[in-house]
Order: sequence, then C-alpha cells, then structure tokens
Amino acid sequence: MKISNISKTVYLIAIIFALLLIEGCASDNSEVVMPANNTTSIPTPYDDILAAVDSLNQTFDIEESRSAGSTVAVYLADTAGAQIGGRVGSWIGCAIGSLTGTPAGAVVGYFVGGAVGPYVCGALASGITDIICSSNGSLPNTKIYLKSDMSFSSLLPAGKDSIGYHHNVMMVKAHNRYSRYLLSNDSIDTELLYKDIVAYGKKVGLFEQILEDSVMMRALLNDIDPLCQASLKHMNGTITDAQLLNTHFQLYTTNYGFTGAEAKSMIDFEEKVGFACSNLNETQLHSYAQSLCAIIQQSSLTSDEKEDLALTSSILINSCLCWNQ
Repeated sequence: MKISNISKTVYLIAIIFALLLIEGCASDNSEVVMPANNTTSIPTPYDDILAAVDSLNQTFDIEESRSAGSTVAVYLADTAGAQIGGRVGSWIGCAIGSLTGTPAGAVVGYFVGGAVGPYVCGALASGITDIICSSNGSLPNTKIYLKSDMSFSSLLPAGKDSIGYHHNVMMVKAHNRYSRYLLSNDSIDTELLYKDIVAYGKKVGLFEQILEDSVMMRALLNDIDPLCQASLKHMNGTITDAQLLNTHFQLYTTNYGFTGAEAKSMIDFEEKVGFACSNLNETQLHSYAQSLCAIIQQSSLTSDEKEDLALTSSILINSCLCWNQ
C-alpha cells in the first residue's frame, strides 16, 4: 500500500513530537520546592486575579489562618485533576510511552483536552480519594445529595458551562455506592470507577473515543494516583495544608508539564479559593461563585486562559458544594 507524502509528513511530525515528550520525561526528577510568596518574580496576569480574590475573601470575613474543612483535600484533588486534565496532551504521552515501551504512544493523548480532560481527571482524583476515605472512616459514608450547580456560563460556551454539575452527578453516584468499588483485598477497583466516569461522560457529551482504550486508562490511573495519595495523607493528618500544596506544586512541575510560574499561580489559586470555600455555606458559595466569575471575566487573561480558569473554578466550587454537606 502506498503512503502519500502528506501521510508521511504527519507521521514524521508525530514521531518527533513523541520523542520530545519522552525526552521531557527523562529530565531531572529531583525534588522541587514551591517558591515562597515573598520571592521576587515576573508579574503575570494571575497576580491581579489573586489580589482580587484576597479582597473577595475579606468581604466574606475569611482569614488566611482559618482552618480548612475536613474535605478540603478531596476538592483540591478535584482542582488539581481538572488542571492537569486540561493539559492531558502534554503529559499523558510520557505515561503511555512508559507502559507500552514505544515513543509513538506519546501522541495518543494529544487530542484529549477541552472540557473532557478536566471532567475525567477531576472526577478520578476526587472519586478515588473519596472512596478510600469513605471505606476507612476518614470521611463519613453517609449519603450525599445533588444540589443546584453554580454555572460559569458567562465565561464558558454551551456544553462546557455544565461541567461542574456533571462532575457532581458522578461524585454523588460514586460516593453513595462506594462499596461497588471495594475489592475483597480492601483495595479500590479504580478501573471500574474510570469506566463509570467515562460511560457517564459519554452520555452527556464529555467524551473522546481514546478514553475507551485500555492503555489510556492505565496511564491516566497511574499518573493520577500521586494526587490521590497526597490527599489521603492530608485526610489522615500525616501532612499539613502547606505540605499538600507543595506536593501539588511538585507534581505540576515534574509530572504534568507546568512551568514553575504556572504551577505557583495555580497553587495560590487553589489555596485562596479552595480554603475559602471550605468555610462557606451554600448561600455564600453561590454569591462567591458569582463574584469570582466577574473577577475572571474582568481580568487581562486571554479568552482561552479565562475559559481554562473558569473550568477549574466550576469544578472546584461545585465540588465544595458537593462535599460540604
């Protein structure tokens, strides 16, 4: 069979892209420490957003020193999962390459992103954490209920503006039947959870065909596991709030392809918004979400950056609504 010049070119580009990703995986993996807040850095558009969030938190009388709620690690896992899900194409290839032994596998995850990646990765990160904690008593295993979602529709196009709602539907399903995912050796059937998350996503339009590939599934589960383990340590009291956030920073920069500046901005956002929401009731959360939406809308971020941050915010705040029951 003859291969056209165009096909050859596309194939060569894919292989070059794959090799670059694999080289990135082989870079130095020594421990990375998150810069202190007083470290001098180049200003970014996120600085203004973070300053505005500080002002917003003050209007809700939220002190930075106030203790976070017991479920904060679950919805910070949501947030981190949503963030890495939005960039799944930049890191999943490394995981797939390590499983298959071929650099060509690196290109397979490149086309998964948009709202699909944040939904799948966010649901996996918090779902696995919740099921383990519900089974070992770290979290109450009483039923939770679906509440009205907080939409970021002014920032998100149709189809993406309901991602927080669909995330919560899946989390309520998983939590209320968590025993479905328990194996006889007390471990979690993460593959079954993954398949349920993907199946529900397929029904509501949050789906890419590659998600049904077994190698893709294993790669996602393997690389999301460190997020879950960090959350479990926090829930069990073996690491502090600061250590949890620093672990997220390390994972962002060493596993998921974020620059140090990008990771620091997202960690600061996680901390300020996530810890604040853990201290708000349902009525306050709705008001907080509206104000946060306005902050993002009025920022100097590009339209794509606003959409990415709105997706993350939708999952984070709706996750707070789900777990703070």
